[in-house]
Amino acid sequence: ELTGGAVVLSLFPAALFATWAASGRAGLRSLFRRAFHWRVNPGWWLTVLLGLPVLTVGLALLMGDQLRSIDVPAFLASQLMLLLVNFVVINLWEEVAWTGLFQTRLEERHNWLIAAFLTAIPFAAIHLPLQFFLGAPVTVASLAAAFGLYLLLGLLVRPMLAVFRRGTGDSLLLVGLLHSVFNRTNNENGIAATLLEGDARQLAMLIAVVLLTVVTAVVIRSRLGRQYGAELAERSQT
Repeated sequence: ELTGGAVVLSLFPAALFATWAASGRAGLRSLFRRAFHWRVNPGWWLTVLLGLPVLTVGLALLMGDQLRSIDVPAFLASQLMLLLVNFVVINLWEEVAWTGLFQTRLEERHNWLIAAFLTAIPFAAIHLPLQFFLGAPVTVASLAAAFGLYLLLGLLVRPMLAVFRRGTGDSLLLVGLLHSVFNRTNNENGIAATLLEGDARQLAMLIAVVLLTVVTAVVIRSRLGRQYGAELAERSQT
C-alpha cells in the first residue's frame, strides 16, 4: 500500500509535469484522453480480462497442479473487488506514467520491443521498496537479487503491455487493466494461488505472459511498426 501510494503521489504527478513541460495543456488533454479510451473492440476487453488467468491456470494444470474446491461466488466477488481496487488506486495511474509517457516517448527513438526493455529497468527499480515490508532482513545482496527478479518480470511484462497498447489503439485504460489482471493472477492471494494446489503456477504464469505476448504480437504485427506508432502519436495530438 505504501509503495502504491508513492506511485500515485510521485510517479503520476511527475508524468503530468513532464507532459505539460513538453506539450503544454494539449499534451495533458491527450494523455487523459488516452487514459480513459474505452471504446475498443470487445474482443480486446475479453482478452485483457481472461487471457492471463485462463492461460496460467490451464498451463499449471497441464504441468501437474490440481484444482482446489472453492466457493465460486465468494471467489469471484473477492477477486473482482481486489482487481478494481488495484486498477483504480494504482495501476491505471502507474501505466499513464510508464506506458503513456516513458515507454511511448522511447518508441519515438527505438522499436517497441527495445523501448519496453529499456522501460523495464526503472520499472524494476521502483519496486525495490517492497523488500522493506516483507519481514525479512534487507541487505545489498537481497536487494540485488530482488532487482534481478523484478527486472526479469519487467522484461516479460513490459513487452506484453506495449503490444496491447498498440493493439487497443493506445488505450492506457486497457493497459492499466491488464497490469492489474497480471497482479491478480500472480499474487499470493490471487487467482492462480486460490484455484490451484501445487508448485507449477509461478512458472505457468511466466509462460502464459510470453504466450499471450507472442500470439497477440503475431495477430497485430501490422500495428507494431514505426509507421503505426507515428500514426498513434499524430492521433494523440489531434
